[in-house]
Amino acid sequence: MLTNKVEKISISLPITLINYMDNIKKKNKIGRSELIRRAVELYMAEKTKDELRKIASSMRGEYKSNKNLTILKEIEYEDFVE
Repeated sequence: MLTNKVEKISISLPITLINYMDNIKKKNKIGRSELIRRAVELYMAEKTKDELRKIASSMRGEYKSNKNLTILKEIEYEDFVE
């Protein structure tokens, strides 16, 4: 969890999703709040990964073409090892 402070919220979900969620919480012996918290954390982590992938992808062209960024590729590993 990002912080120790908590805030109650109210959400509306389709009954089929609630039934599915209740089956999962029983199997994992956790409450609804814990299950929803974990699901939100996983969702947010995946979104963060997606954003980082997009940023890395957008930087790929610059990295390949910008000599200042690729200068270390020309240095041999042995130059640093004694």
